Amino acid sequence: MRCKIISPTSLVFEGEVPRVELPSVQGRMVVLNHHAPLLAVLESGKVVAGTQAYGITGGIARVKDNEILIMTDE
Repeated sequence: MRCKIISPTSLVFEGEVPRVELPSVQGRMVVLNHHAPLLAVLESGKVVAGTQAYGITGGIARVKDNEILIMTDE
C-alpha cells in the first residue's frame, strides 16, 4: 500500500508499506493492504509506517484505493 505523511511544512514520508498503525481518537488502528475506504481523526501519538515510527500531535488520515494519506498538525 502506498503511504504518504504530510506536515504543514514538508513531506515527512512517502513509500510502499505493508501496514500502518495510527493513533485515532477512537483508539489505535491498523490499516492493511486493500483496506476499505475511511477517514479518521488522529490524536497525539506515533504513526508506524512499515518499520518507521513518526510522532504526531494530531491530524487526519484518509484511506482510499490502497493508499493512505496522513495529514498531520505539525
